[in-house]
Order: sequence, then structure tokens, then C-alpha cells
Amino acid sequence: GISKDGVTLWTHEFVNPDGAFEAGISHTTARRVDGTWLCAAGVYPGGTSDPDGVLYCFTDAGDTLWYKRFITPAYDGFNAMCQTPDGGACLAGLSNLGNNQFYVVRVAADGDSLWAKSLGSAQSESAYSISLTADNGFLVSGYKVQSGNQYDMQVMRLNEDGDLLWQRSHGSPWSDNAGFACELSDG
Repeated sequence: GISKDGVTLWTHEFVNPDGAFEAGISHTTARRVDGTWLCAAGVYPGGTSDPDGVLYCFTDAGDTLWYKRFITPAYDGFNAMCQTPDGGACLAGLSNLGNNQFYVVRVAADGDSLWAKSLGSAQSESAYSISLTADNGFLVSGYKVQSGNQYDMQVMRLNEDGDLLWQRSHGSPWSDNAGFACELSDG
């Protein structure tokens, strides 16, 4: 923990019982209203090359309260997270069963999964950010590899149940790589 003046208050090392820890990319740690913290990432179980997504809940002193591992047959992990009004969160990253797709998991306040979705096409895609929308849906963004290995920004809009409302790729003739998006006040 760090004070408002930048002074280190405490440090705590994550010790994952399932394997090597892999940190996320964008807003993967957040403080909840009750003072606890959530941290989303990935873990390489037993040193394998196929990570699973994980979610930690810890105290304001860094002590682990609970830990959830989202086991799938795919190579997956979380790069981003946003909190939800019920004290839970929505986690986003990638799932790879041959080609990367956006992987989004909605969890309750206790970390139990409410739903999980692999979204996108057969082209390589990965989510790097997720944000809550005014209607409690989600705006997810990252990249999509187009033909010719060109990277474009990929944006998806989901409803509160994780159903895809729309998706768009945005880019130039060059590689534009990952995108980070948020909803503006006018929607």
C-alpha cells in the first residue's frame, strides 16, 4: 500500500498455491466499498504453459481473504477488470482454444462466477480493458489481428448478462494494436 504522499505503507507478496502468477494489464486491482481489494490476473498451474484466470480478494493490509481460479481447457487469463454495483466485478482478457477470443467473466461479491463468455471471431483477439456502462452493461476493448497480421482496435458492447450487442474494429492501414475505451456521458 502507498500513502497519498507516495510513501510505502506495506508490501505483501502474492503466494499462489497453484503456480506462477501473471499480472494483468489495465485496472486489474480495485478497492471495493467495504475496504477490501480485488486483483485479477492469471496463474500458470504447476509451471505449465496454459494459464488460468484468477481473482484475489485481500484486506487493506494485503492479507488474502479468498482466491478464485477459473479453470477452463483453454489458455486464458485476465488483463482488465471493472467493479459492478453489487460489489462484484467483471473480468476481461483472452481465451485461446486455437485462436484468441475476448474472454469475459462476471463474478458476484464473493468471487463466484455468474457467467463466462468467449466472444469474437476465429481471428486472434484479446481484451485489454473493460468498463461498466450507464445501463450496467460493459464496454470491452482490445485488439483484433486482421489478415496480413495487422492489429486493429476491437470494441465490443455487452449487456449486463454478457450478451454481445455489437462489435467493431477500428484501425488504419497500419497496426494500431490494443485499444482502451470508455463510455462518454452521452452514451
